[in-house]
Amino acid sequence: TTVHSATLSNAMVSSVVKSPAPHVRSLALSVFRSLLCLQEPDRKPLMTEAKPTDKCDERLKSFALSVLISLLPIGRGNDLEGRTHFEIISRTSVIFEMVANCLSDIWLHTCAKAQQDTVTSFVQYFRSGRSLDSSTAPTITGVQHFGLLFAWLVKEVNSLNPREFRTFSAVGNLEGKHHCDLPIRVMVDSYLVGLLSLMLTIVKIIDDSKAKSLIGSIQISETKVFLHLLFDKCAFLKPHHQGKNCNKASSFFVSPQTRDGSLDLMRTLCTDCQPNLVLLLTRIRNQFYSGPPRKDLIHDWSVDLALKQKSVTGHVGMKNQGATCYMNSLLQQFFHTPALREGLLSCDLQNNNEKTVSSDSVGEGYKLLHELQLLFGNLLMSEKRDFETSELVKSIRGYDGNPIRPGEQQDVDEFFNLFCDRLETALKPFPQHRLLHDVF
Repeated sequence: TTVHSATLSNAMVSSVVKSPAPHVRSLALSVFRSLLCLQEPDRKPLMTEAKPTDKCDERLKSFALSVLISLLPIGRGNDLEGRTHFEIISRTSVIFEMVANCLSDIWLHTCAKAQQDTVTSFVQYFRSGRSLDSSTAPTITGVQHFGLLFAWLVKEVNSLNPREFRTFSAVGNLEGKHHCDLPIRVMVDSYLVGLLSLMLTIVKIIDDSKAKSLIGSIQISETKVFLHLLFDKCAFLKPHHQGKNCNKASSFFVSPQTRDGSLDLMRTLCTDCQPNLVLLLTRIRNQFYSGPPRKDLIHDWSVDLALKQKSVTGHVGMKNQGATCYMNSLLQQFFHTPALREGLLSCDLQNNNEKTVSSDSVGEGYKLLHELQLLFGNLLMSEKRDFETSELVKSIRGYDGNPIRPGEQQDVDEFFNLFCDRLETALKPFPQHRLLHDVF
């Protein structure tokens, strides 16, 4: 601990975060983990039983925690011109992991009475309603500062502007192309993900219902509390384009990593805490019943629900895989033959699984029956406009033993004979083995 904290911080930033060479960053990370006596990410889960520790080790952990937390604002990732460097932001995830490990180690080596005092102090901190005005990371040296640290994390999440986005990359003009048909590049805000993960670590360490309730009701604005912030900003932020003149294939949104982190935190805050559960359920209900309905869903969400919902006839269609209209029309007729439909859906594939893998041909039959059951189940119960049949097409093999080619038109009568032959073979291990004979 004789090393000056500023010197160590600068060294870690230069080597672990800003170095362009991956092997340098990896080596530096190992060195600093060893120097600060931090365990690797695959460490054992947090234990609640306190372990004895000496003063020297305690001071080293406190020093390590204060240095690591001082590095976290690097994740804001903005230069002097306001540009966001996602490459730098992504590298801060290892800093968050080290902070979480350090917090867990300090808690693990804190005696039971000190742990209880920490929980009490944490509750009193948020009950007092104190606000954190400083934008710099607070000086945190031990469990007694958990409340101050959590307040700073909340402030950081609230002050961050949305900067995660996805770009639909395509060559040439995007007009007339659906987003789902284009390759997607996702930019994840690792700083926001790290903040959420660190808050989750603290909540699990404290593990107190009163503390959870106070955290969920931290006042963000006159009408918004912390749980609302997590729900609106980190889990279900409405996608929007970056500007009028920008490429419409690029839009801000919530990445799966951020959404998962937010949902994990909300789930933990609501566990054994009824006030938080009521807050969250009220927020969800208000999303459905408060305010006028949005009329321009295509512009707001880049989704046209009319293209996804079931037909007014009440029937579900099947996607054409190129030239599979002959197959689709035949299978629709099979589906609308009640005895055949119910017979195929009644096949118990799970209990017959041992029989179906006894040979390659029967294993292929199991795959065919599985896909047919999926198809008929969706045609019967789905609320979607159509069902994706690509896997079903792969499960149907021609007389040459290869899957049928979806781009090649076939005579429907010949396909009927082929399909019935394959289906009859697939049904042999089941009580419904005479289904086709009985129906036709």
